[in-house]
Amino acid sequence: ARDADADRVIRAWAAATPESLLARVELVRLEARAGRLDEARAQARDALAIHGGRDEALPDLFEALVAADQLSDARAVADRMLVGSPLARARGRYRVALIAVFEGQLAAAYDAVRRAILDNRRYGIESELSQCLELARAVAPLVADVAAQRRHTEELASVFASLIGDAGSAAATRFELALLERQDRGGGAPPSIEAHLEGLEDGPVRDVARRRMLRAAAVAGCGDPEAAVAAGFSAFEENTASL
Repeated sequence: ARDADADRVIRAWAAATPESLLARVELVRLEARAGRLDEARAQARDALAIHGGRDEALPDLFEALVAADQLSDARAVADRMLVGSPLARARGRYRVALIAVFEGQLAAAYDAVRRAILDNRRYGIESELSQCLELARAVAPLVADVAAQRRHTEELASVFASLIGDAGSAAATRFELALLERQDRGGGAPPSIEAHLEGLEDGPVRDVARRRMLRAAAVAGCGDPEAAVAAGFSAFEENTASL
């Protein structure tokens, strides 16, 4: 939490190694955090001009452009990744999904991240699979079409259970599916968190699944927001604020 010291280190790093893309990405984030968006955008444009010809630089360039709120340029970078190697395509689709989320195009975001998950499965790529799955989990319940919500959530429950053997995520996703079914019925008794935790051994997996269920129930309006916050679902301020 020593932000001032961190900022000094980042500036010194960028000054000492002006050719370093990673240093420039961190500098863009620093300027954006400080509210100096014009400077952040200038740094991001410079990074794109210097490193844009290297395919391996595209993921980091994407991060810099998003931090500088240059979403059209970020989308162009993601689109370039879609014509690369299988790994590049998977990473590109994940980033196309992120842009769609920023634009509020949630159905398109889910479609893109689903394709990224399929690519990761097909080619055995593990590097970003967990991020893709978490983005899919976040987006699926927000898609406007309730039937699509259910279909997406059923699919994710199957993926979590069969692909990565994540019993906790599978249980939490099945709980979210039960919440959707309750919504379809127009209400009624909420699903039981304890019943959906059955079979999970005590420990971190069960604890995280319980936290996710508490949050999902609170968001669905049939749970206790204070209990979800007290359980510590997430350290991210926006998650706590949303509850």
